[in-house]
Amino acid sequence: MARNEPFHLPSLLRERADKSYGRSKRARTRRALIAATAFQMERIGYERLTIEGIVEEAGLARGTFYLYFSNRTEAAVAVYRVFAAMIRIRRPRRIKGRSRYESLYDINLFYVRCYRQNARILVGRQMHVQDWPGFDAYMDTLNIRWARTILRDLARYRNLPPETTSDYRSMLAARAMIAMSDELLRKAVVLDDPTIPGTPERDEALAEVMSIMWYRGLYGAHPPDAPPLLGEG
Repeated sequence: MARNEPFHLPSLLRERADKSYGRSKRARTRRALIAATAFQMERIGYERLTIEGIVEEAGLARGTFYLYFSNRTEAAVAVYRVFAAMIRIRRPRRIKGRSRYESLYDINLFYVRCYRQNARILVGRQMHVQDWPGFDAYMDTLNIRWARTILRDLARYRNLPPETTSDYRSMLAARAMIAMSDELLRKAVVLDDPTIPGTPERDEALAEVMSIMWYRGLYGAHPPDAPPLLGEG
């Protein structure tokens, strides 16, 4: 699978588990349990996820589960951690000849399609606020890391000093843009909110709008190679 192609997490995890040759038995078993958890979450949802279902999916004994995880929440957290890592590793990098707006579009379309392919799994993340006390802190860590990456790229583009990336207002602006994108993806793709209808046919439009708003937020202008919004033109 190419780096910039959207992925189906359960299939990716199963493939990773099946290709764990040469790794320790412990590593292979852990991967099998995480893959089984992802398939169960997609099939029946996090709210109905059980340890019995996970070990049956993995073809392992129930006692084996407790050698790796204390409960179903820890197993689900492992799935979400892999999803976040795969997003970071596989997201498109800027291609020579692509404009900054086009590069933003490539990344956002990748995000939209990955969220759509894994919507059944991602819908359960909100329940972790109750089941996993550290969930908010974990998400904050991911968003801070992403915000710093954005600010470093912007500082290089504008030839600004490195300390610009730690400016409070700049970090606040980057976090605001991330929060906007997360909420839009959650509403339109994961929750299929009727107030923001999202369908596979509209993925390009969703990525387009997100990219325009990101460009405006980062560069303070409408991207010259993007269509107008709100009757502009």
